[in-house]
Amino acid sequence: MLCWVAASLFMLVMVAAVALQVISRYVFFSPPSWTEELARYCMIWAGYLGATVAFYRREDPVLVATQFVNTSFFSVLVSLIQNIAVLLFLIPIIYWSPDILSHHLIRETESLKLNSTYVMLIVPIFASVIVVHVMARLLSPTSKV
Repeated sequence: MLCWVAASLFMLVMVAAVALQVISRYVFFSPPSWTEELARYCMIWAGYLGATVAFYRREDPVLVATQFVNTSFFSVLVSLIQNIAVLLFLIPIIYWSPDILSHHLIRETESLKLNSTYVMLIVPIFASVIVVHVMARLLSPTSKV
């Protein structure tokens, strides 16, 4: 729920920044430089947070749709393999995130003069939330993995 609300707020801010950019460009012929950058960073945060919501709701794209598999054993096996694959993808991201974030500590964005660590922080947040969801699926007795 928290990720959905945050993703929605970032989408709202992104739409407002783009609207301000368009109005400023075509009505006042003088768009502020920061609106494009703000919209870009809001899109990044909204996209990553939205991906966590889609994963939680099982609405993310998958290679094998397990709900159409007839046998219960095969369905559980495919789901288990999917969850392990997600973990194998995300664990290195979480492991290397502190190093990547430390490289951004000395950088700032062009227009907003914002430390770029704040932009990149969504990557380990995204990966950690997905890992929590995977672990909940794997440990839940009522889940089909």
